[in-house]
This record gives sequence, C-alpha cells and structure tokens, in this order.
Amino acid sequence: MIKKIITLSLWILLFSFQGFAQNPDGNFNNLTFSQLIKGNGASDYSGWGLNYNNALDVRPNPASPAMVINHHYGLTFSAHSQYGGIRFYNQGYPGGPFDVASGAVMVMSINNNAVGVGTVSPRVPLDVGVNLTGGKLGTVLGRLPEGDGIGEGTFLGVRGYNTTTDYGFKSFALEHSFYGVTNSSINFFRGGSTVGGYIVFNTGQNVERMRLENNGDISIVTPNAKFLVNGNILATSIKVQNQVWPDYVFEPAYEKLTLPELEKFIQTNKHLPEIPSAKVVAKDGVDLGDMNAKLLKKIEELTLYMIEQQKMIQSLKDRVEVIENPTNKNN
Repeated sequence: MIKKIITLSLWILLFSFQGFAQNPDGNFNNLTFSQLIKGNGASDYSGWGLNYNNALDVRPNPASPAMVINHHYGLTFSAHSQYGGIRFYNQGYPGGPFDVASGAVMVMSINNNAVGVGTVSPRVPLDVGVNLTGGKLGTVLGRLPEGDGIGEGTFLGVRGYNTTTDYGFKSFALEHSFYGVTNSSINFFRGGSTVGGYIVFNTGQNVERMRLENNGDISIVTPNAKFLVNGNILATSIKVQNQVWPDYVFEPAYEKLTLPELEKFIQTNKHLPEIPSAKVVAKDGVDLGDMNAKLLKKIEELTLYMIEQQKMIQSLKDRVEVIENPTNKNN
C-alpha cells in the first residue's frame, strides 16, 4: 500500500512540475478554470479552480502543506516538522489547515514505514487506531455479496466495547455478521484487571456455547452432548457427579433376584440385568456415571450373594461336623 501511495505521489508531482516548466507564472482561462497554474514565490506553486480555491498547492518547508490537492485539503502530503510523514485529511478549511475544530479529520497517515488509519502515530506496519466503544464496528476483514446490502452487511469483522460498562467487561468481538445480523462470534473479556481475561464462543443466534476461563477451565453450554471428542482423551483425573448411588442395595427392604432367577435371565439375554448389551453399547455408547453406579450395584448384590452362600456353607459344615463327630454334639 505504501509503495502505491508513493508512486501516485510521484506521478502527481511529475505532472505538476511539467506544467510549471511550460508556464511557471501564467494564467490559463477556459470555461471552468481561471489561473490554472500560478507561481506564488520561490518553489511555491498553486493551481486554482472555481471560486479561486486551490486545486493544487505545492509549498516548501516550513509551510504547512508540502503538497495539497484541493484547497480544502482533501488530499495532503506533508513532511512538516510539526506534522511529519504523509497525512490524509477529509477537510480543513475555513479554520485553517488541519484544524480539527473546523471539522478536519485525519483519516490516514504514513509515518516511519507504517500506515495508520485514524492515528497519526502508527506503532505497527498497519495500525487501525480508531477507538472502538459501545459496540462500534471498526475493522472488516472480508465481505460476501449475499445480504451485504442489509444493515451492516455480511462480513467478518472486529467490534469494540466499553470495557467498564458493556457486557461484563467485554473488550473485543471477532464476529460473523449475515444480512446485518450477528451470526456467531469469538468474544474477548478483559477480566478484573490488566490480566485475567477469558474467551467466550457464541454460535446460532450469537448465543454463548463455550467459555474458556482465565484458569484454563472449559465451560460448555449446549444441548445434547456437552463435550464431543472424536478420538482419545488422556487425563490424570475425571470426576463424575451422580445423585443416585446404589447404597440402597444394603437396605433390609431391598429385594434382589434369586440365583435361579438370575441364571434364567442370563441364559435368555446374555447379559446382566440393568446392564446394556454389547449391541446397545456399540450404538449408543456408555454413560460413565450411570454405568459406574450400575456396576457398583451388581458388585453389592454379588457381595450379598457371597454372604448368603457363606452362611449356607458354614451351616453345611456344622452339620457335617455333627454327623462325623456325634460325640462333639454331646459336649
């Protein structure tokens, strides 16, 4: 961009000086212009348009504009010691050149090999220095033709917010707008200090779906699956909360299947009661919390079966002992 602007400037200067060489202090009159080229002093040239407004004004330092196209400063190339670099203003007269109080707005500058949009001091090669608050759209990275004529259009852009009042300290949003409506966005929050920020991901009707907290935690707010991973997960600890835990198996009122009933069920279904079959697991997967509870229930039932069996075994042993040693009974 810098090369193109410099090339344009050189062409304009070349055209201007060709005119000066042909008639350095002449007047050209036609139906629209009076005094097309006029020398006003050493190295000072002006081209006049309607109502004697400068169409082209070239002055040496320390005069304010090094080169001005249109006396209202529609386009200014300046290397003044005060202003420096090259700046573009939207207007500046009648209050004087670069007079902000008169409505002049510096829209772009080139300084120290950096381009600034809305700033006179670009700090990076391309610096969009317009302050964004209150949800103002500042930068559009790209547009699509569909729906672009409605509202702010269809685009991917950056929007800025007031970090002390808007949306809980939101700073910026990288958003996708479709037909002028925010479709989805990545939102950056500042946190409670200069550090401590977090990121919120919105989809659908720009509704929050996932939050990456400042401590690295991930909060997911979606229907159906809360977290979907098509692959392996490696973790040192996973905590599953479950409100229904099968301690009720040990209550006196709990009735479990008898062993003959359990045997019949297994022969018919080829899996334990309340435990999904291999076919169901292959289709629907396994709920870890629910499955752990069911497996624990089966372990607790198995423990009761073992206790009952142990009592029966002990009773049989006692009976055998009496039969084999009848004298012990009398003792």
